Amino acid sequence: FDTIREVLVARDGEIANARLLVQRGEQLQQAGRPKDAIRMLSDARIMAAKEETLEVSVQAACLAAICYTSEGLVWAARMEALVAAQLSCKPVNGKFQSAWYASRATRLLAWIDLSCGRLSSFLRWMGIATNCLNQLVEDGFDIDQFRNSYQTIEDALCSRLMLVDEAMNRRLEPLADALHYFGFPMARFVILYNAGRADEITE
Repeated sequence: FDTIREVLVARDGEIANARLLVQRGEQLQQAGRPKDAIRMLSDARIMAAKEETLEVSVQAACLAAICYTSEGLVWAARMEALVAAQLSCKPVNGKFQSAWYASRATRLLAWIDLSCGRLSSFLRWMGIATNCLNQLVEDGFDIDQFRNSYQTIEDALCSRLMLVDEAMNRRLEPLADALHYFGFPMARFVILYNAGRADEITE
């Protein structure tokens, strides 16, 4: 691998090297070696932090966040996901720099904050993720591939909502319709059910 890197750097420079590091990092992550993957991905993120290779840097940050999460390092994961979100959500001509990666980064941040019980922060990130998906739809992108991701998030969200106390549910009640808009109809139902508004669940 090191020999291949040296050849690519000599021939194509840092951009090719960064792409190779991301590819290798993803392979290591899939092979169950997150610590080794993090080292590769961190180098790639820094190396690709240029305007012309911004998406490579974002991809590296997202993968690094996933690796940190698997190691139980939630706040390190959140920092990597924040970097990815900051880069990909940059506005360009009224649109996101990269709606696809922005959607991925903000959903990842939402997932991390949800796992920490930070519901208000979770809702803010999901609001941005929804805007990203709307842009992808406008651009003719097939977003059906995100269905499983959203289902996983909603399952975890509903589990948390079932455990909130009455006072917290009252605070969440005005946000029930927003959850439906974000693509979480069951989460809306849970809040309404907890509030004694079961008759509205079929609406």
